[in-house]
Amino acid sequence: MNYLLLCLIIVISLEIIQKFNYLFLVNSLIQLNKKAYQVILNKKVSDNWKEKIIPEYSLKILKISILMILVPIFLFFIFYLTSLFFNNFQNFIFSIKGILASILISFGYVYSKNLMKK
Repeated sequence: MNYLLLCLIIVISLEIIQKFNYLFLVNSLIQLNKKAYQVILNKKVSDNWKEKIIPEYSLKILKISILMILVPIFLFFIFYLTSLFFNNFQNFIFSIKGILASILISFGYVYSKNLMKK
């Protein structure tokens, strides 16, 4: 029962990560930080322009950061709720068997999903 439940939760978690496009969020955050850093250090950019553009970059960085924080919190909440309703599920998740099963299920699901796309 624990393996079936773990499989279900991992599939749901991977779909949530894909739905929120988490890797794109990480890349966007890195790019925005680079842009803001370049604007701040560039002496050719006027202070007036810096006053306008830096708050915009900051707001975009804040929005992306909040989304990036919400995804792990939501995933933790799913695992926590499951462990409340099923006894010893939390112990299973953190055992060697649970960790290895999680890794294998994750790779298997992503691999099979990529095969289906082709």
